[in-house]
Amino acid sequence: NAIRRHNARVVLVDLTAIPVMDTGTANSLIHAIEAARLMGAEAVITGLSPEIASIIVKLGIDLRARTLRELREGIRYAFEILNLKVEKKS
Repeated sequence: NAIRRHNARVVLVDLTAIPVMDTGTANSLIHAIEAARLMGAEAVITGLSPEIASIIVKLGIDLRARTLRELREGIRYAFEILNLKVEKKS
């Protein structure tokens, strides 16, 4: 398990390439988020399209995870949590 092996505190789940989501896919996502939480990592969902967000709402699913618009925002958020920053090397 990568979360345990790398002692991950944040797990980014990018849904940018997901065109549609059915109940089965949504349930798999919920299980992955819950598994991350149980192992002590925070799941962050990025790249939710308006269509996928609408489907999630219509299905009555509570992701119980932070959602951010783009993967870059998720990376920025993870860096903040981990107290990391990128510096230009001179």
